[in-house]
Amino acid sequence: MTKHQPVTGPMCWNRESAGPPKLFALTLDAPARGELAAAVRRLAAAGRLDAPHLLKRAEFDLPALNRRVDRAVAEVKSGRGFALLTGLPCEGMTLAEFTAAAWIVGTRFGEPLSQNARGDLVTQVIDAGSADPTPRMYRSNLELRLHSDITAMIALACWQPAQSGGLSFLASAAAIHNEILARAQHLLEPLYKGFHYHRLGEEGPDEQPKRLIAPRCSRCARASCRAATSAPASPAATRAAACRSPISRSRRSTCSTKSPGHRPGGSNSPWRAAT
Repeated sequence: MTKHQPVTGPMCWNRESAGPPKLFALTLDAPARGELAAAVRRLAAAGRLDAPHLLKRAEFDLPALNRRVDRAVAEVKSGRGFALLTGLPCEGMTLAEFTAAAWIVGTRFGEPLSQNARGDLVTQVIDAGSADPTPRMYRSNLELRLHSDITAMIALACWQPAQSGGLSFLASAAAIHNEILARAQHLLEPLYKGFHYHRLGEEGPDEQPKRLIAPRCSRCARASCRAATSAPASPAATRAAACRSPISRSRRSTCSTKSPGHRPGGSNSPWRAAT
């Protein structure tokens, strides 16, 4: 059996070592908020709020915003793997204006990518179960358990708090790896060989329904982790399997490689790392 080594570095943490939010939250200061709000007002005046995914970073000279967000970018790419940005300007904004503001912040992290078959680059986290026959989990009222997404990064912006629940939970994939290594190293062997990931009907016209997930990034030699639960992949499948695989409602406070902020009514945007 191969002798695997623990993952080390700031990306390996748990609830205790991560500490309370005040230790990792980054707040947009008044100059950064002012720049962002002014940029959104210009977009609204020009009638450009209908397609925020067409907005490019180069269109916005926002030095104060960049100084604040650059710290979050460094934390996501080389630190804990996540960042909590607070202070987005939402007072007096419409949902379209807030979405544009969140998109502008997202352009500081990388290039946008779609994570579904429809090609959505920004979408709302809402309960669309009555309208969509097989909605994605973020478009349902079901609990979305800990997992990683297919893009390098994902941004979640909170437009309004949930009436109840709406909590986000994070976990360090590196810490999970180390826990498996310590408790049952033999379970890592098949994972290090790579495994097939099924796109469940969301592959593009020139893509295969299955792809092999490698354990290590071919571009940067870093460990590449994908985490998912054994729950069915859609609300429809979850309801069909409820008799044999009921959803757990327990709250786990383990600690992820994605941004906090998943609340009903928020916006969801996937990104790849800038090169």
